Amino acid sequence: MPLVDVDEENGCLWVVPGSHKGGVKEHGQYGGQCPKSIGPEDMEAEGATQCPVKAGSILLFHSDLWHHSKGNDTDQIRRAFIVSYQEATVPRGNADQHKILRTP
Repeated sequence: MPLVDVDEENGCLWVVPGSHKGGVKEHGQYGGQCPKSIGPEDMEAEGATQCPVKAGSILLFHSDLWHHSKGNDTDQIRRAFIVSYQEATVPRGNADQHKILRTP
């Protein structure tokens, strides 16, 4: 949930519709911001669309959905409240997947 309005200028979320159906994509190094990531070029080649939303909006999506945010080109901080959910019965996955999904 963004705590401020987000748009292309301050780095709104981009997604590739339907990409969650293909599972976790092989990640690589991109831009030094995230040790494992999918670059904007990959996203754009797959038909990414931006998701500008107003503060307080709620975005729900499957964790396998290809998603990323571009840089914030404003002088304002972009803040968001992020919650993820997983049923207790779902296994934690494998070590390689944890390297992709966890924060550095």
